Parts: sequence; structure tokens; C-alpha cells
Amino acid sequence: MPFTEAGTERTNYAEARIVLLERARRVWTVLRDDRGIETLEWVLIGGLITAMALVVYSGSLQGNLVTAVTSVGAAIAGAV
Repeated sequence: MPFTEAGTERTNYAEARIVLLERARRVWTVLRDDRGIETLEWVLIGGLITAMALVVYSGSLQGNLVTAVTSVGAAIAGAV
């Protein structure tokens, strides 16, 4: 893209450099911020706990819970 005014190329370069430095500063600020990392850690821990609960429930726990609920329901129905 040709430049028609003297100094325009230098002005565009300086503006682009300022924008690049500002973006780099923002990225660096986010990387140094510990609050975001701590939140991410808690989200990962919650996800792992949920995944483990689903694995256990769909495995042996589900059958045992169905049996327990059925027997409790039968006992309540027999008592009424």
C-alpha cells in the first residue's frame, strides 16, 4: 500500500508497535494473575470429582442403590 504523505509510514509503524506492546502487556498481566489459575484449579478438581462420581455410580453403586430403593419401597408398601 503506497503512502502519499511524508512520515505516514513511520506513524503507522509507531502505532502498530504501540498496539503490539499493549497486547503483550495485557497477556503478561493475565499470565501473572494467580486468581485465574486458582479458579481453573478448582474447576478441574470439581470436574474430576464429578467424573469419578459418574464412574462409580454407573458401575457397582447403581445396582446396589436400585436394590436398596426397591427393598425400602417394598417395606413401606408392606407397612401401609
